[in-house]
Amino acid sequence: MWLAFQPGRNKNEPAMSPPIEGSSSHFFTADAAAYCASEIAQAGAVEVFFIAKRGEGGLIDEVESHAFGKDDCVPAITARAKPGDILIHNHPGGDLMPSEADLGIASAMGNEGIGFYIIDDECSRCRVIVKAHDPKKKVLLREKEVAAALAPRSALSHIVDAYEDRPQQRTMGEAVACAFNEDGIAVIEAGTGTGKSFAYLVPSILYALKNEDRVVISTNTINLQEQLLHKDIPMLRAAIGEEFEVEIVKGRSNYVCKRKASFAADSALSLIEDEFQKELRDVLDWIGKTAVGDRGELPASPRAEVWERVGSEADNCLRVKCPFYEECFYYNSRRRAARAKLLIVNHSLLMSDLSVRRQSNNYSTAVVLPPYKRLILDEAHHLEEVATKNLAQVITRVGVRQLFGRLYRREGGGHGVLGSVQEALETMTTRRLIEASDARIQKLLYDIMPRVADVRDSLDFMIGDFGSNFMRIAGIEGIKPREEQRIRITEELKTNPLWKDECETLLQAMAQEILQFVELNREVLASFSDLDEKAELLIQNSRLEWGAIIGRLDTLRKSIVSFLESDDSNCRWVELAASRQGSARDTIVRICLAPVDVRELLKVSLHDRMKTEVMTSATLTVDKSFDFFEERAGIPKPAADAEPEYDEEGMKILQREPVEPRPIHTHVLPTPFDYRNQVFFGVPTDLPDPRDAGFDEELANLINHSVAITGGRAFILFTSFGQLRRVADLCEPTIRKLGIDVLRQGEDSRDLLLRRFREDESSVLFATSSFWEGVDVKGRALELLILAKLPFAVPSDPIQEAQFEYLKRQGRDPFDNLVVPRAVIRFKQGFGRLIRSRTDRGAVIIADKRVTQMRYGRRFLQSLPDLQIRKALSHDLMRDMEGFFAGHDTPPATNRAQKQ
Repeated sequence: MWLAFQPGRNKNEPAMSPPIEGSSSHFFTADAAAYCASEIAQAGAVEVFFIAKRGEGGLIDEVESHAFGKDDCVPAITARAKPGDILIHNHPGGDLMPSEADLGIASAMGNEGIGFYIIDDECSRCRVIVKAHDPKKKVLLREKEVAAALAPRSALSHIVDAYEDRPQQRTMGEAVACAFNEDGIAVIEAGTGTGKSFAYLVPSILYALKNEDRVVISTNTINLQEQLLHKDIPMLRAAIGEEFEVEIVKGRSNYVCKRKASFAADSALSLIEDEFQKELRDVLDWIGKTAVGDRGELPASPRAEVWERVGSEADNCLRVKCPFYEECFYYNSRRRAARAKLLIVNHSLLMSDLSVRRQSNNYSTAVVLPPYKRLILDEAHHLEEVATKNLAQVITRVGVRQLFGRLYRREGGGHGVLGSVQEALETMTTRRLIEASDARIQKLLYDIMPRVADVRDSLDFMIGDFGSNFMRIAGIEGIKPREEQRIRITEELKTNPLWKDECETLLQAMAQEILQFVELNREVLASFSDLDEKAELLIQNSRLEWGAIIGRLDTLRKSIVSFLESDDSNCRWVELAASRQGSARDTIVRICLAPVDVRELLKVSLHDRMKTEVMTSATLTVDKSFDFFEERAGIPKPAADAEPEYDEEGMKILQREPVEPRPIHTHVLPTPFDYRNQVFFGVPTDLPDPRDAGFDEELANLINHSVAITGGRAFILFTSFGQLRRVADLCEPTIRKLGIDVLRQGEDSRDLLLRRFREDESSVLFATSSFWEGVDVKGRALELLILAKLPFAVPSDPIQEAQFEYLKRQGRDPFDNLVVPRAVIRFKQGFGRLIRSRTDRGAVIIADKRVTQMRYGRRFLQSLPDLQIRKALSHDLMRDMEGFFAGHDTPPATNRAQKQ
């Protein structure tokens, strides 16, 4: 028995509690115990040190590994632990009695309110040496204090440049605080100019600080992430006057792997083709200088063929066995994330994390992200789209070629990873570490390496043959340059004998050929497991890379099998595009699979698991209602009491307690902008229907006239690149005669085009897709916005087609319940590009008269802020617009033209 006062301990120190030993199930959740056992196994059963937290039930439900088999790391680990945390480590061999060193650490930890546990290698038994302080009770936020932090005369008001009082911002701050307090869901549409980032950041930071809890903030765009990290949060840190750790978390593929980089530096000539040699050496030079190893630091993104030689990869990682583990860029980023209370991520990474958690049923330990229960989703209108893309699988000819090119090749310089394996084996034979007659060398030289090109060419031929047969089934004679066809696999298409006899047969043959090749490689790979230490050092990097490539080939095989075995819950389609060679056999082929409906997945893996969720955007409602967003995002409705069930004799057999509904609050916060005075909004009634011949010519005339009035300063937004090119070709000569520069999406990067547009205040930008949202141009540079068409999705989009059928089976109209709501949200995003501040002025022209003439048009107009809508002939509309700008002291167009 442990005494209250132990030898050598100052009697003024608090006594350690008597040790408690028993099954780990008394101390850990199943996920947490499994995580510890896995980390210890991967470390090779050496001592592993963990920092853990207990959940509300008293069991450890958050664990993070921090050091492996190194006693000198203990001081650094103990410095990271905080009161209420638990320091855990294993005793290899299973003896849980504490050593003298353990007792010294335990005593010091106890003084800080930190627990100290010892476990066995399997984390099946646990010994408590010092109990941790009980988890703190949740500290509620005072909603009025949150509002006051955003109000005039607050510390923040003195820090923010050109501070503006925004009552809507304070209302949103209170709503977010309420969601934290109630463990609820808040769905908030915050109109442009609300200042929503401060409105959710203030309560998030205060909650994290008061409760020592982690809050994840997820956005869809890099621009918003950069704004939060480099602009908003520094101002809030100064206003709050308290330090807090923030980390922007990126996917593993963004980081350099030092081990791979070292290997590439030693083997560059053999690993990579001649055309990439210089670029690889430039990247290696940067790696020697960078502090964080994030490829976003590079002035230009490296080509995939270069980055794959140095980028971090989960299936090509030695983890704690890596000689670079302590200085690993990726794991350092994860260590910073584990310490941070505020994490900034993008939706794609969030979905990847949730996908892994759902598959492993692990919601309590670190996977892609550290564990979290409080989540802010900004730009939340993208949630369904990102979740669908994250779960999609794509099989491409290019992907197959790249995998086999990394494995082995004879042409183009370099010889791939198998060439490096061969070199390592030759070195071993020279040093007499293995015999030249070793069977493994023979298998590599005569069974595997000669087959690489054969299997690659066979798969390449089969994908090409699949594409040719599929074009015959779909009735496509050829693909024009710059054209892309996306064709869904329908029940009707599958009745064509060519589908089963040719296309499915080819895919089955591909899967079988890959399987045989994978099994052969894995057999040879396994045979190298008994090398001695000297030989292992020579081949380790190459063997790891080899295994990773084979693993990806097997993933490719599984994707083919999933495609073949898929049911109606998934959408299957084929994408076809013209190749440079132009022949049908060389057509670019992509074989795709994605879920039709992600609502249940979002509910199970996201909404049912979070304690607090705040979903916000400027565009969540349709007709002032959240119904569409809530349905597509899988947000659960309050559960009704279950109806009792009875047996044959009328006896009740099911008694279920009423489910306590989770608090869900919705808020529509209007914009602070005065759109009735700031915006001229017009719809020409005499243009042809956008689907009719002659529309492009009439649209070009309207654009030229409008641009002449404003002197440029215009966004012209389209829904397709084809129409953009046609109309821009018609407009450009006339616009340039005015001395106005014409910019087109596609001629430069998005960021560069925006920079040119802002710097040249009279330019006109023709754009589509990404320019409908996430673009912020304040002031005089943007005074005219023309939307060429209502932004309906392409009717032939495969996933949308499948969703149509899904809704029809439910007896619902797909156009009213899916097509129009999505177009309305997109329309609102496009409209929001014009007015970005209270001093902005400008005109919005909707060239699609269906917005006023069709039944559904009112849904678009009613979703806009309060403004005056002018419907008139083009000539009258232009006259009125000229008067609007004259009334706002806009310099005449001729003056601006003369300045060019």
